[in-house]
Amino acid sequence: MDEFLNFQISLLDGTAQAFSGSDGQDLILGLGGSDTLQGFGGDDYINGNIEVDVIDGGDGNDTLRGGMNNDIMTGGAGDDTIFGDFGADTITGGAGSDRFVLGQGRGGSDATTTDIITDYTDGEDKIILEGTLTSSDLTIIQGGGEFSADTVVQRTIDGEILAILKNVTSSAIEATDFLETPAASDDTGDTNVTAVSSVGSTVNFAGVDVTSEAAVSALGGPSISVGNTNLYIGFEQVSANNQDPRLVSFTNGVQDWYRTDYEVTNDDSTGTGLVWDSTTDSLYATFTSTGTQGSADQDFREFATNGWLSSYGQGGGGQVAIVARIDPATGNVQEATFVSALLSNGNSNTLRVTGLDLNGDNVVVEANSFFSPRRTDTTAMEQTVPGGSPFAYTIEFVPDLSAAVRAEAPTFGS
Repeated sequence: MDEFLNFQISLLDGTAQAFSGSDGQDLILGLGGSDTLQGFGGDDYINGNIEVDVIDGGDGNDTLRGGMNNDIMTGGAGDDTIFGDFGADTITGGAGSDRFVLGQGRGGSDATTTDIITDYTDGEDKIILEGTLTSSDLTIIQGGGEFSADTVVQRTIDGEILAILKNVTSSAIEATDFLETPAASDDTGDTNVTAVSSVGSTVNFAGVDVTSEAAVSALGGPSISVGNTNLYIGFEQVSANNQDPRLVSFTNGVQDWYRTDYEVTNDDSTGTGLVWDSTTDSLYATFTSTGTQGSADQDFREFATNGWLSSYGQGGGGQVAIVARIDPATGNVQEATFVSALLSNGNSNTLRVTGLDLNGDNVVVEANSFFSPRRTDTTAMEQTVPGGSPFAYTIEFVPDLSAAVRAEAPTFGS
């Protein structure tokens, strides 16, 4: 916390409190309880954390985080950066050029479960998109009914409503309203903006001429482009009851390589995502597994000997993830790790990757965990906020995937 050495630091306990900062720089963390927090003067950092909070930045260029549940947040005067985080928040930037931060998995299905931004000013304020989310992933539409004067911002792929901009005409919102690199440092660290990433629904290569890039591209699955090289990931339905992963590379339309040998057992395995930074030749891919069948040299266990998790684990049926480091020249797997949720009986459970990025040389995985996410030491986190699965989860691995350096799940303890 060296960046907060000049701040007055206030850590509140778990009870509901009304707390006001100083006229200087304040760092105020509401660790629990339904708090009313006010920054007053100075450039403040205020995090409401778990309960329903009322947060007012006051004067200065403030950073506000709502945390969990439905918060009321006001930036006040100054150029503020406001993270609604989870819950259906009511957010007012106030005077100044404000930044409203939106992220995948933090929205809702309708106007009652998403953030309401009351005073977005086109040409003055901006929307920051966290993680791998880009403006091309979004659909901007005019609301209906009581929201007919408002703009709805939602993810195209699944319809998740990320925010509603009150009294804003949808035609006024365009790509220039969005920033895809965080304008304020938060606890996720800085991501690599030179990396390209794609995570999505897996596609079936069966019956496709995989020597034709046009035929593979037409499947519409996850793919990335770096220079003149394009990579595509998916699976092949090799029998009525079996799927095997596929990864193919083309340069200038000519196939470089096509990998069919990562997993060849009767386990269902698919490819779901890619991230590549060409400046360092750091290429990672994500795959799925539903259990262990066959020998270790026939599936991803062959590559995960030194991985953070070296195998699927106990049980079977739940669709866990695999992260693999790939040699872009050959498609060879260099290292790998399994990534799974944990049931209370110790069995592995479903974990689905929703986003990939690179933080320096580390690889950052965003996922939905269908029960307990794992700590960096692989043990199960304990749920602190009631709610049903799936649970948002972020985990960051060192480049060779042998260790995790960060694991976060907002509804679970550390």
